[in-house]
Amino acid sequence: MKSSSREFLRKVCMVDAYGSSGIALTNTFLQAGFTLIHIQSHPNIPKPYIKSFQPSLFNKNFIIENNNDTDIINQLRLEKPDMVIAVSEPSIATADWLATELQLPGNSPKTSRLRRDKYEMGEALKRASLATIRQAQVSDLQTALNIARSWNKWPLVLKPLNSGGSEGVRFCTTEKELANAFNEIYMQKNVFNAINNKILIQERIYGQQYVVNAVSVAGQHKITEMWKEDRVSVEGAGSNIYDKELLIPYHGDIQEKLIDYVKKVLDAVDIKEGASHSEVMMTAEGIPVLIEIAGRLQGGIESSAIIAAIGDSHVTTLFKSCTDRATFLTEINDTYQIKKNAMVVNLISKQEGTLTKNNCDVLLPTLPSFHLIVRTPKVGDFIPKTVDLLTKAGHIYLLHENVAQLEKDYQQIRTWERENKLLTSTSVVSHSLSSSSSNKVRDDEKHKDDKDKKSVTEETLTTPRCG
Repeated sequence: MKSSSREFLRKVCMVDAYGSSGIALTNTFLQAGFTLIHIQSHPNIPKPYIKSFQPSLFNKNFIIENNNDTDIINQLRLEKPDMVIAVSEPSIATADWLATELQLPGNSPKTSRLRRDKYEMGEALKRASLATIRQAQVSDLQTALNIARSWNKWPLVLKPLNSGGSEGVRFCTTEKELANAFNEIYMQKNVFNAINNKILIQERIYGQQYVVNAVSVAGQHKITEMWKEDRVSVEGAGSNIYDKELLIPYHGDIQEKLIDYVKKVLDAVDIKEGASHSEVMMTAEGIPVLIEIAGRLQGGIESSAIIAAIGDSHVTTLFKSCTDRATFLTEINDTYQIKKNAMVVNLISKQEGTLTKNNCDVLLPTLPSFHLIVRTPKVGDFIPKTVDLLTKAGHIYLLHENVAQLEKDYQQIRTWERENKLLTSTSVVSHSLSSSSSNKVRDDEKHKDDKDKKSVTEETLTTPRCG
């Protein structure tokens, strides 16, 4: 009998099991009869995750004050967990450290920074001679301005080194905008309770953005799914916001490039174990370039919807890799097949205020491809204007045999949004929506049918550089 079989693996140590992905993974282990221990990597749970955390699902919950908490290590040794899993973004360094101390499979804490610090990610790719972006890290405004002048190429992008959800990302076209962006970001506490004492400055590129999810065991990587991602620009947002994601087949010329590149990126940032989530820009020249990578599950996903589309998900694949490593490795090169086409549509609030009406449960189920609503606000809730991932009003899963039906239903959702039929709030403060697909502002009121046009998404990168 295999030593890695589920029969011998009964106790799991999950670090920062927050968000819908954390809940899905937690329930998957519970349903299989596992005992769960939760590790909270910081005394304060990041604000976006507080409501999603369910401590009652765990036998024990340890809170780490610092990464040298020997008392917790000693307690965990007594618990004898079979595995340590990094679940959400803040968990990565702690999970690496715990796995090493407990002598369990994991990634090296010596290279944790490559998986959290966006500047270090880029530098790791340069050392591996992979396409990356021109970048620098700065801790004072004058240095940032000097770099911008020496590069002499606009627009530029400023962002925190280790935040998430597009928080603090700013597109800058002038020195004045750069100065304003620097002052907005520098020394602020980000969503993960870290102080932005350094800022990343990058050139910007244009192309089509993709998401590539994977699970790794012993340095071998399995691609779980790939998504074509579109973003849009809105007035009042410092960068583009999430619009929609379309699940794409495993096979294809673009997919082949993405898979080859992402597997090399995973090696470059030293991911040998666990889930990973990569955001990649495919440039007009057909060159994949990393936006960023995280050594954890994709956030915000609804595992059941992905299972309905391809029979498995990022969550279930990670579960299989943890509970039967040997079998997982024999199936490492198996590819997913699309049974139903899937699209995720992110709800965009054009204004902020108190929600007075929510028609999502009434209107959305009338769409032929409707599958699931994930998190929409309740009447009486304050809803912010959508300016990044953290402020979106929710998201919808559409599933259908016909991709054209997904696009048609997506357009209907945006029409309902324009007509304020989905979410209605008291405020009249609003912003306009424009597509980043063609580097031109899209007039949404004309309802142009651009299904046959090749969509191109803008992001926070520029011409790739190999190094």
